[in-house]
Amino acid sequence: MRLSIHHITILLFISASFICRSDKSDLSAQTNLEVFNKSINNLPSQNKIDVILDSAKKYFNTDIVRCIAFSELAISNLDDKITDEYKADVYSKVSGYYFTSGNYSKALEYILIDLRILENNPGVNVLKIGRCYVNIGEIYRATTDYDNALLNLNKSVSIFTDLKNDEGEKGLSNSYERIAAVYFELSYKIDSALVIKSMDYANKSLGLSEKYKINSRKISCWNILGACQIMNENYDKALELFNMALNESYRDSAYSDRSNILNNIASCYIKIEDYNKAIEYAQMSYDESKKRGVLIYVREASFFLYKSYLELRQFEKVIFYLDEYNKVSLELFSNDKNRAVESLEQKYRKEKIDEEHRDEKNNLIFLSVGLFIVFVFLMVIFFMRHKALKFINKELEHKNKTITAQKAELEEVNAMKNKFFSILAHDLRNPFNGILGFLDILHNSYDTLSYEEKKQFIGYIHTSANQVFKLLDRLLQLSRLQEGRYQFNNELVDVKDLTEQIIKLQDTNARSKRVSLKLRIFENVFVNADKTSLDIILRNLIDNAIKFTSAGGEVVISSGSNNGNVEIIVSDTGVGMDQKDSDSIFRLDKKTVSIGTNNEKGTGLGLAVCKELIDKMNGKINVESIIGKGSKFILTFPSVEKKS
Repeated sequence: MRLSIHHITILLFISASFICRSDKSDLSAQTNLEVFNKSINNLPSQNKIDVILDSAKKYFNTDIVRCIAFSELAISNLDDKITDEYKADVYSKVSGYYFTSGNYSKALEYILIDLRILENNPGVNVLKIGRCYVNIGEIYRATTDYDNALLNLNKSVSIFTDLKNDEGEKGLSNSYERIAAVYFELSYKIDSALVIKSMDYANKSLGLSEKYKINSRKISCWNILGACQIMNENYDKALELFNMALNESYRDSAYSDRSNILNNIASCYIKIEDYNKAIEYAQMSYDESKKRGVLIYVREASFFLYKSYLELRQFEKVIFYLDEYNKVSLELFSNDKNRAVESLEQKYRKEKIDEEHRDEKNNLIFLSVGLFIVFVFLMVIFFMRHKALKFINKELEHKNKTITAQKAELEEVNAMKNKFFSILAHDLRNPFNGILGFLDILHNSYDTLSYEEKKQFIGYIHTSANQVFKLLDRLLQLSRLQEGRYQFNNELVDVKDLTEQIIKLQDTNARSKRVSLKLRIFENVFVNADKTSLDIILRNLIDNAIKFTSAGGEVVISSGSNNGNVEIIVSDTGVGMDQKDSDSIFRLDKKTVSIGTNNEKGTGLGLAVCKELIDKMNGKINVESIIGKGSKFILTFPSVEKKS
């Protein structure tokens, strides 16, 4: 029996009112659902599920957790009175809600049930099977399994192409748009040349979307094309496309992926170093995603906020959003990945049960052929099943170990970042205290101070400001190195020529401390290195050597060979270090800052930058030091021959 439209409208009104009242009561969410379920229990099965799914849809754009709770209630109410095709539609909708929440294992489980129902019903709408393969492909894309993503998306392309009608072309626009997304992510992670393929499929999809006025697809295509323009470093065009997508998304109340567009705009502003704009859009995405409970976009927005505040040196917010990013990553990683492994095992067992049921039917058909054939057949199945289970268990064990190791690594990185920010905050506070203190004296007592006192205080401020500048400059170098934005151009470098130029620049500094600078580099000593990077390393080492050497001491820059390798050695007769400092001097998470012989203060980051640079050039750096006798820093490069 079907309800009238009037009856259903009244029922929906009563149900909605009931939900609102329940929200204000002290009942738990689970109790509310149970009471709601009882209130519609007398409805025919399909009408009952329609009401539940309407409630789920109502919360889709505002509270994804509640949306899923209603969805599961709909699943639990499926019974034998419901047609298979209607059941397939329910599983498809619920799979989409789980996908939006970031629970990809549950989304895959339900879409596979949807596909199995459709494929087991001859004469079913082929379009729905095609859409299933699109959704399966999208789930695999979200979990970075691009091979399976393309496999399923290409299946959908074949199905829609064979239809040769308008509905088939509409389906193709969906397939092409998702294939464009896959190729974009592959271009970003594997090969930037694939961005051309991504743009090609996005434009194909855009053409069909405009032809059939599929608004949500148009928005997604503009979003993908904008991301491709970022890859092409065409940032103005990228922002134009993103703004088209964003404006259209506000006009389309049904569009639910706006946070993705906002994150892409934030990413573009980070590329052009407009960090305030990046924060504006990332914050909009963060707030919207947080409210809806869409963790994948909360994670992405947190990352862009962390990067932007780091560039603006707002360290409290840096720490907050870095912590938020790591917490959401751990939640997505631990829960979703573990569920994915469990789902893999459940899926395998379910498929084996289905195979056994089919085998039982086949055995009945072939029973007349003879018991011997049946016996042999069952033995083969048993052997294959045992072998497959053994393989799956081994795979599951390996995946669990990998997950555990990656989780531990993520926690270790988080701890190291927190330690680094603690050190950084301490190193910035001291020089700023000095600057502010002397400025306060000058401001309050300027007229009563002598000329010499003013000059002395300004000198102190100048020294402290230089110290802050050096710290920020080395932080910038380190950031570029770790993000891969530092450009290396290896060439044949004449070590003696480069060192002579550096010594000329350091000569005044050495003379002022009465430290002797000596060059003992042989002629025709060449290394294969980035000249700018080697210059930074040698300047750091020579500057440090002068800093920690007393008057009358000497700093020697020499060359040598060891096992066929070229060595560049910067040695001094300074204060030296103990073994503990020597072991940790190149590490970011250890504070090893010392005071120079004239009370000069270092930033503590110079040697960390040196280590990063020389590692990138396939070289090595080592230190030998004795307290009170000096230090020796040894750079080692593979030997090269100068071509005539």
